[in-house]
Amino acid sequence: MGTLETLYFPDTIIAGDGQSPLFLLFDRVHYLLPVETDSAQPPGQSDTFMDNGFCQAHTPAPLGADRNRFLRLVTDIRQRKDDYAAQLSSLAVASLSAPRRDDEKSKSAILSSLMGGVPDQGSKEKAARQAELWQARLVLAMAEILDREEAEITRALNRLDKNKMELFDRLLGRDEDFEDDSPFTDLAQLQERINLPRPGMIKNRLKAWLSLYRSSPLACRLWTTTRPEAGELLLEMQQERTGTAAISLWQMELPATTGTKLQDKLDRIRTFRKAAGPLAARIAGKFEALVRQRPTLDQNAESLLPEGSVWEKEWAGLLEIHFPTELYGRIPLQFHLLPGLSLAEPAEAQQAGSVNENGILAIIGQR
Repeated sequence: MGTLETLYFPDTIIAGDGQSPLFLLFDRVHYLLPVETDSAQPPGQSDTFMDNGFCQAHTPAPLGADRNRFLRLVTDIRQRKDDYAAQLSSLAVASLSAPRRDDEKSKSAILSSLMGGVPDQGSKEKAARQAELWQARLVLAMAEILDREEAEITRALNRLDKNKMELFDRLLGRDEDFEDDSPFTDLAQLQERINLPRPGMIKNRLKAWLSLYRSSPLACRLWTTTRPEAGELLLEMQQERTGTAAISLWQMELPATTGTKLQDKLDRIRTFRKAAGPLAARIAGKFEALVRQRPTLDQNAESLLPEGSVWEKEWAGLLEIHFPTELYGRIPLQFHLLPGLSLAEPAEAQQAGSVNENGILAIIGQR
């Protein structure tokens, strides 16, 4: 881990303030795409971030000739308001929660309905795997749509609240004394409304993401999420698969936002990365050692990472210079060491009782 890189999960898009603060610490943020992109599409923020080397998208299981058919399906489900589309979406989510051996008929029925008949995939095992991947892609694609719709609704509510308060201020004659809020205030309200917990949704989303990931794992031992619920599920997986609890390693802070305009974000990120480069290199070197080290049961954060408190102060000082708290806010970033759990390998590749490299999990927003 000569450079500090991470795999972002379970979201499959990088496009806004929720992810851009990651670029301050990590040299590169990797993320998965459920479907390969179309070069004819107009570039977005994620393309700009990739062009600047901040992130990299990966498509573990490209659809190839079936790509357009899948995208038409997603568009149909999003636009049609009849019960048929809603039932198909519910079936896809429900099948991910069903016992693996009991839902083969359901999988075949879903694919038959969605695709006008299941194409001949050869062996039953291959057909079942293709069905699982189609359902995983569908869950992830629909999750992206829900995220966008929730964000749009939240922005509309925030605009309504702001207009209402400004009207009251004018009626009460307080408009002259009114001061503009920090841009972080609106962002904090937006994130608070967007990140409302949806029982079961994160679990299904994570399961779909893991299914896609395991089709072609990336050799990345450090994973990061902005969804604490997904991080907690991964910590539970650590306990179940290794019999050893994760070790809370270190907590630092990130700004809640890196700016409002895209070019401003890019400039500020580059400037900060240059100033924080030596510290980030030290962190990367230590994490590389921790991944290869075999911790004993009596070890804790102080013994594994004695430099943590010094790094925390140094990092906080750099943040305050480049991203003052009153303007950009703060959000916690908690690192966990997962002893004997190599996140770079799928569960099937790790034998029970074997000694694996450790994983490192970073959870944003966990306190």
